[in-house]
Amino acid sequence: MNIIAISGHANVGKTTTVKQLIEILKIESNKKGYSVLDISQEYTLVGNFKIFKIKELNTIIGFGLDGDFVSQVEQNCKNADSAKVDIFIQTTRTKGQGVDYLYHFAKNQHDIIQIGTINNYFGLPSKFLADDSSFDVIKAIQTKNVWNLLLYILQKNYNFKESDQSDNFKHNRL
Repeated sequence: MNIIAISGHANVGKTTTVKQLIEILKIESNKKGYSVLDISQEYTLVGNFKIFKIKELNTIIGFGLDGDFVSQVEQNCKNADSAKVDIFIQTTRTKGQGVDYLYHFAKNQHDIIQIGTINNYFGLPSKFLADDSSFDVIKAIQTKNVWNLLLYILQKNYNFKESDQSDNFKHNRL
């Protein structure tokens, strides 16, 4: 299982990034002729967890949409294991029990890649951003960065069709 950890403080766009990532996955997969199926209902899930299968690649991707508390991260890790996902994307705070649990879960079993959020990219708390529209632009950049990482994993490990680089940047209004 490849794990992408999207970390950050409260209210910096982690969950928004994951929701937008799901939409980009559907759009880009459809462009390449792949079917992306929401198979969440096939599993007994607890919490805010979504599971999608790229049918033609037989690849399952799990999305943990909450991760502010250790109990949420723990449940999402259990959901990911139960569903035997190939790629697991989980939000988590930058420090504390949740991120510690996620790293312990991944240790020696899975590949994990840490992605920072707005504070990590710019080194400033979000209150220093000029206005909500600049915050939205930065969240869109963040989503594109995570999408590029997911696309890399899909291409490298699951033979997702190579795409025209410009496809990755057509989502200006996430």
